[in-house]
Amino acid sequence: MNKPFFSVVLPTYNRASYLPFAIKSVLSQTFGDFELIVSNNFSTDETEQVIKGFDDSRIRYIKTTQSFDMNGHWEFALNHSKGEYITFLGDDDAHSPIYLETFHKAIEETKTKLVVCKIGRYYFQESRGYGVTIPVNSFITGYFTGDTTVNESNKVINSIFSNLGYPPEFSIPQLSNSAYHHSIFTSIKKRMKSIFPSTVLGDIYTSITTTNSVDSIAFVDAPLFVHGFSKDSSTSIDSKEKKKAFRKLFPTDFTKTDIPLKLSGLSWFPTLVKAKEDLSPDLDNITIDWKNYFVKSYEQILSEEAQGHNVREEKEEIFSVLEKHDKGLQKELSQKFNNPKDRVLHWLRCSLGSRDFTNRLRKAIGKKNHFINIKGEGNFNNIFECAKFIDKSFISTYKTQKDL
Repeated sequence: MNKPFFSVVLPTYNRASYLPFAIKSVLSQTFGDFELIVSNNFSTDETEQVIKGFDDSRIRYIKTTQSFDMNGHWEFALNHSKGEYITFLGDDDAHSPIYLETFHKAIEETKTKLVVCKIGRYYFQESRGYGVTIPVNSFITGYFTGDTTVNESNKVINSIFSNLGYPPEFSIPQLSNSAYHHSIFTSIKKRMKSIFPSTVLGDIYTSITTTNSVDSIAFVDAPLFVHGFSKDSSTSIDSKEKKKAFRKLFPTDFTKTDIPLKLSGLSWFPTLVKAKEDLSPDLDNITIDWKNYFVKSYEQILSEEAQGHNVREEKEEIFSVLEKHDKGLQKELSQKFNNPKDRVLHWLRCSLGSRDFTNRLRKAIGKKNHFINIKGEGNFNNIFECAKFIDKSFISTYKTQKDL
């Protein structure tokens, strides 16, 4: 096989029921110059039978030589890629059929080494979110324009750090919504021991390291990556389990910088701090906004409380930590946490639930919700059929020129 333009890297472990949809979404691409690397990490279910059930020369089936954690498996699978550009896919996710075609066009037009698209979410089961009950087989995405723009990498990194998370103005590279020129990973490997260190959130860490390796990023403002959300997804883990997993993932000596709180909802923060330290001196000009960190921490605690979780320990911890910080910051944050306005907002959040609160508040002030919820119109019954629905006609029909 000649060197393909794209390598699609698909690591899997015990997801035999979801995996066929992911594979089908890749094999249904309108752009055909790719290889699909399916890597099996010692699965104990029917994964191998599922993979061998596909008769397509573009599939390269590999097995790990040992049992890896998630980051180690990403690294192992990536090392087998041969493509000019590399993209990834989770085993319970899917790509739109025009994913590779659109990315190829963006690469040709912008000459960038890193292309990113918006993320949509598919619900395998009925869920609660965005102030509503979300039916099974629903697809939800934010408004999009369908346009391709180019952003300077330093602007993207600064926005990630200032928001301590997703920037509101554009998407960031998170493996399955991105295509990376192979030279990006080559340069990172020369500088660091691994692409995906075992003690970080791999997709968040690489959003910084890969962005730092290029001058600019092309952003395709369309939801061409469909993230599957289910009870089996890591994003839907019980709050107590999240807390246990978080503290295991980020031990006290994880970073040189002392991170005073260990809140599962802010797992981005230690990963960003770790990336900043590892990329020194490149990111030395970026300062940590501790005020924003504490505010987001407190908001996360309130959000958990609104969902019915016991947050007594977290509340005690945040105020205990604040007592050790400088008096100015301590006073400013204490005033914010205890002023009447914030107490009212807190009561509303707890009474309505954080998502319901946001939804009803938007309605009260006359703003529309910032998402598109599709159920029924697409007539899809699984994530593969949902992804197929995200075609050129969909983009043309649902795109908007302004975020309402």
